[in-house]
Order: sequence, then structure tokens, then C-alpha cells
Amino acid sequence: MEELVKFEASVYNQEENNVTGVRVLVKSEVGDTIEDVIVLDPEQLSELLNQKVATADLNTLLMNVGEVNNINASTLAGHDIDDFAAVNHSHDADTITGLYNYSIWLSKYNMNIGETITVSVKVEDYGGNPVGNKLISIQRDGKNWVNGKRTNANGIYSTSFVADTPGVTTFACNSNSVQCNIQDEWKQVPLNKTMPFECNLYILESQKLANLVMYIPRYVGWCKHTSTSGMKPDEIDQDSIRFISENKDAVSDSKRKYLFNGTNTEEVLPLEYCPPRTISQPLYRSNYVVYLHRDGSLSGMAREYTTNSSNVNWSVDVHFNQVWSYGINE
Repeated sequence: MEELVKFEASVYNQEENNVTGVRVLVKSEVGDTIEDVIVLDPEQLSELLNQKVATADLNTLLMNVGEVNNINASTLAGHDIDDFAAVNHSHDADTITGLYNYSIWLSKYNMNIGETITVSVKVEDYGGNPVGNKLISIQRDGKNWVNGKRTNANGIYSTSFVADTPGVTTFACNSNSVQCNIQDEWKQVPLNKTMPFECNLYILESQKLANLVMYIPRYVGWCKHTSTSGMKPDEIDQDSIRFISENKDAVSDSKRKYLFNGTNTEEVLPLEYCPPRTISQPLYRSNYVVYLHRDGSLSGMAREYTTNSSNVNWSVDVHFNQVWSYGINE
């Protein structure tokens, strides 16, 4: 469209110099001054009008409505006219080179910590054809994770990932991304020693929690000698008998400390998972207390009985299930 202009003219006269003329302002349709001309005679005014007409004709020519004019572009940096895009044009996807579509996906999107999944990337051109031997990189949570790998003949590269950190993990390749959620779970860790009764240690690494689960069936709560004397008939069985032991660890306040039938329970737990302080748990109406010490040892303490007791007073199933935070220095 031709640009619209307007003229503003003012006539002036200088009698002392005998000068009469016209000042013409040429402005665009938005008010910008294009030219400021002082005309002193009719010839200059005619020249100005001819210049305006020539400019309008040039604008019409460059618009090239209907492409009726042959505009030679050979002098534009030496390029042919075909090197320039027409106003209305299109391209076939197959003719586009150097531009690719990337996709990324996982073999599983919800997993437990320690589980292994597969991360895959596919590269295609804009015609939908796989691009083999394409160099790719993958980022994990914004940091470089895989570099310098190439796609196979199908345009795909795959690699394994072991879920090692609980929470949401993001994988990205060339601005395309995918996320997975890693759930933490309790896992069993080995003890330093094998116990003659059920005793298992579990940890939840993300929260730095430890859980000791222990069960001793029909544990004899008190005795001075390895005897079943004083036990009720239904208490006399192999499970209870094998935990009968003589108490040789009396203390001054007449409390008795057991190490579970003479079993060496010193430093049973690995030190890195020990509680920061001794934990106790009362059992059997608080007459018997199980202790978990900061050095990893286990012990039990019978109360309210004197060193003169020579018979078994009672037996009880020991159920110990204790959770604590590890890795804390107090």
C-alpha cells in the first residue's frame, strides 16, 4: 500500500530583502516530518511535486502486484531470484535438512529405589524417517548424564538407569523431557553376627531411619540355674528351654542383665546404623526390659527379683520392634 503524505505550507515575505516564498513541510500520515523545503520560485515548487510523484511510482513498482514486473535481483549480493522467498510459499517436509524431532521415554515411570529402568531417545527428520548415527546427549535433573552416544539404525539410543535417589527425577534431550517418581522402601541389611532367634535390621536410606525387629519365643525371664524348676507345664517346651541360662551378671541393685541365653550379643548392629543413645523397651508388664545400645549391643534386664531366686519365675514371648534415626551424633 502506498504511504500517504500531507503537505503543510506557509507563505512569508521579507520586505527589507524583497523576498517572497513558501515553506513546505512534507509529513507522513503519522505526523513524522519527511522533508522541510523552502520554495522561492515556481520552478522549485514544480520540482518538489515531480519528486513526490516519482517516489509514489517507485513504491507501486516495488509492490509488484500480480508480479507483472520483472524485478532483477541479480545485483543483490550475487544471488539468483530463486534464493529469495516469495510472499506466498511452502516447503515439503522431506526437503528440510538439519532439523530433527526428538522424543524421550522410560520403560517405567513409578519405581522403587534400587530398581533398574531403561531410558530411550529417538531422533527423526521432519519427514518422520529415523536418523541413525546421530550424536545425542541426555541430562538428568539439569546436569549432563549421558554424552557422546549415537543412535542406532532405527534412530534410537537406550541406556539403563538405577533408581538411586527418592523423589521425582527428570530426563531431558534437546528440550524434550520426561519424569519418573522413585519411591523409597525399607531394605534389610546384614547384622554383624548370626542370632539364634529372629533378629532383622532394616533401613530407609532417604530418611536415615533404622528398624530392628526381634522375636524370641517363650524367653525365660528369670532363673539362677539352667533349670525348668518352677515353670508351668505349658511353659516347658524346647523353645523356652533353649533360652534358659544362669544369670552371672548381677549388679548392686539386684537387677539382672541377660544377654539372651549366653549368646554374644555385643556389637550385633553395624555401627553406622546404631542409635545415637541407648534405647529401651519394656516388655511383660515392664518386668523385663530390652535394651539397644549405641555400640550395637543387645541386652535384656529382669527386675524385682533377688539374687537368692533359684527357680524360673516366668517366661514371655519377646517382641521387639523399634525405629530410630541413625547417623546422628549426640
